[in-house]
Amino acid sequence: MTGLFSVGIHLNESTLAMYPDSYYRRPEAQAYARLNPGWRENGLFVGFWFRFTPGNLAKLIRTIVDKR
Repeated sequence: MTGLFSVGIHLNESTLAMYPDSYYRRPEAQAYARLNPGWRENGLFVGFWFRFTPGNLAKLIRTIVDKR
């Protein structure tokens, strides 16, 4: 199991060009590229999860409410 999921979404060059090269050099982008080396063409996305704790769930709810 790779943790990669086929979602049928392919990125096109105009979408990729919306972001500067510095965006793709960020640690988060580099980590994603290591997990999904063909991400620009393969139509696969990395599945991820995070643990819901009372603290981070409350923060998530506050952020959603604040954005409304």
